[in-house]
Amino acid sequence: MRAFARLLPLVIAAAVVAAASAAASANRAKARFIPGLAAVDVYGNLEDRDFDCSGPKRLRTRLTWTCELDAGPAEYIVDVWGKSPTQIELVEGNAFVYSGNVDRLAKPFLGFLATIPYRGARPAAARTWVEANIGRQAQRRFGPVLFVVYGKARARFLEIKPA
Repeated sequence: MRAFARLLPLVIAAAVVAAASAAASANRAKARFIPGLAAVDVYGNLEDRDFDCSGPKRLRTRLTWTCELDAGPAEYIVDVWGKSPTQIELVEGNAFVYSGNVDRLAKPFLGFLATIPYRGARPAAARTWVEANIGRQAQRRFGPVLFVVYGKARARFLEIKPA
């Protein structure tokens, strides 16, 4: 009986660690997708703004939708990646500027893209942050989603993905 009494705290500690590990795994599994976002939420809004959108296209175990707009001095491209139309893993916005001020031409496009609707979104705050950080390398969480901006020479990028 005495041996059991000494082992009991170890058994309880092991059970607590196992439960915490299982909960952490479940949280990581939930965070694989942008909550509440569907592909149509992205490409539908872009089509309303004269983007040409196509997809879904199957790439092994993923689907992708692509929207493009040639705006003269700049080309804007958005790729939406997901396991299904309602399990979106990544939204990538790319602004390629061929002439003119890169940040000025990228800002309204990437700022608009930052307003995508998902559960826990803060669209006004996300837009303001993205527009303020165009041309920098920066990242910030808005609810359960991570926004990453960066740039190269004549291009600016925005990645939106689960945090």
